[in-house]
Formats: sequence, structure tokens, C-alpha cells
Amino acid sequence: MGQFTWQYLGIQDQPKTITLFHGDTTGHVLITLNSKVLVIDFNVRDTKNYSFFIEEELCEVKIEKSAEHFHYSFVIDKNVQTPLNKRIKKREKKHLIQTALFFGVIILMCFGIAFAAKQFKKQQKGVVYDGKSKVVFSLNEEDNFYTYTAADLIYKFEVEELPRVLETFPIRDGDEFMLPYSTDYPSKHLLQKMQPTAAQEKKYVRRLTKKQSKLHPQQSERLSACQVKIGYELFGLDALFDFYFQEIDPEKNHKHNSDSYKRMVRGVSFQRKTEDCVIGD
Repeated sequence: MGQFTWQYLGIQDQPKTITLFHGDTTGHVLITLNSKVLVIDFNVRDTKNYSFFIEEELCEVKIEKSAEHFHYSFVIDKNVQTPLNKRIKKREKKHLIQTALFFGVIILMCFGIAFAAKQFKKQQKGVVYDGKSKVVFSLNEEDNFYTYTAADLIYKFEVEELPRVLETFPIRDGDEFMLPYSTDYPSKHLLQKMQPTAAQEKKYVRRLTKKQSKLHPQQSERLSACQVKIGYELFGLDALFDFYFQEIDPEKNHKHNSDSYKRMVRGVSFQRKTEDCVIGD
């Protein structure tokens, strides 16, 4: 006698055992659910299916005859229109709609952000920064801001993170720069494109003179001041950058570093101009 057993875990999470007995000689069929008889059939010698409900699900035991053997299977019919299957399909449809709406909203948001960015770039591209004004920074414990004048109006902007001029010098209170702005839209300006004024460059010379004296205490303050002045006269802001970064490894700053500083101060033109300072000491 052939005997087959399947475990059913239904909606109530209570496992149930389905057992099939099929007589080898008689062909009699017995199907039980937790030892309770569900189906009795006699002389089954060909393919046959038996349907029954467990809880609210339509279940089916299949007996399929092949050339030499019988094959047995237990399946749950999810397609037939039972009340439970209708509820499941309705719930799945609801979840599918919710999922589609969710991803639809995400896609719309992405398109919206992309469109806004494109419009912003388009707007920025259309702005011409054809004006220049002196911008002055005011830094204190209460707040940080900068102001500039355009079209006879004073514009004031607060700033949380101070920019680094030319990615080099930190900004201090009272520092001033030339700021590009749009004459059509005076409030639009390019803070990252501002350049030091002549007065600001002189401030940098004074600050770097102090730094040069501190880094080279073996030489006189007059010589340090003379070196910075000569470097600035010969090479402009690049020389000030070399003074500022003279302790930096070339790997950290490829353009201005300890090597570029040494090349500058050891250069023929620089050495010739510093002779007078040395003689004066």
C-alpha cells in the first residue's frame, strides 16, 4: 500500500497533516486530515483528483498514473474563485497599486528635482556677472556677514561657512575683495570668484611677514619683511602662496609647497634683490 504525508500550515498557523493511502492491489483510496477521514474511494487505477477545503483554502490531492507508477501531489488552488482567494487577490491588487503609487511619487520627485536643477542651471547660465564691487567681511562672535554696494544699494548676506580666497588664505574681520555681481540682478554674485583688492594684498604681505619671522627666528625681522616684499614684487600672489605653504609637503599641495618656496628664495633674481637687505643688516 502506498502512503504519502504532507504538512499544511494554514491561516491559523496550526500545522495539519494530510495523509493519503492507496492500495497496491485493491486501488482503494483513503485521505485523512489529522486522522479524520476526508475521502474514501474504491478501485482507483487511473489518474484522479480529489478537492476539499481546509479552513478557507481549496486543496487538492492529485493521483497521476504514468506507464509504470503512480505519482501523488498535494496543492492549494490559488486561482479558483473562493472567498479567501478573492480577498487575497483584492489585497494583492491594493498592495500593487500602493507600490505603484509609491514608486510613481519617487519617480515624479526625481523628475521634479532634475527639472528644478536644470532650470536653475539655465537661469544661472543666463545671468551675466558684468559688474564688480568691493565686498567687506564683518566677523564677530555674534554673526558673520559681508556687504557690498551695487546700484546705490547696500547688500548684506550672512555666511555660516567662510570661503577661502583662491582656496588659500582664510578670511579675517575687515578683509576686502573685488566681487563679481550681475548688474541686471544685483543680489546675484559669485563669492567664489572674488579677488583681493590692492589694500587686501598689502594685508597679506604684513601677515606673511609675521609668519616668515616666526618660522625663521635666526634672521632679522627686517630681512623677513624684505623677503616677502621682494617675492610679492617678483611673483605677485604666487609668491605669497609659497610663503604661506612653505611647510607643506609637495604631495599635499602640488603647486605651492616647501619645494616651490625653496625654488623661489634660491632663485637668482630673488637672491640678487635680497643682497641689499643682508647688507643693510
